[in-house]
Amino acid sequence: MIDPKALDATFGKVLVDAATLFKDRDVIAIYGKALRGARDEDESAQAA
Repeated sequence: MIDPKALDATFGKVLVDAATLFKDRDVIAIYGKALRGARDEDESAQAA
């Protein structure tokens, strides 16, 4: 089982790093299905 506090701390660090990398943008889109490679049979695993 995943420890919720550890997940929160780790994901928070990821978001801070992303915000630092993309500081000139107002919005950072995170599309989970594309990140994990989920797709329909006739679709590729690329983000839209």
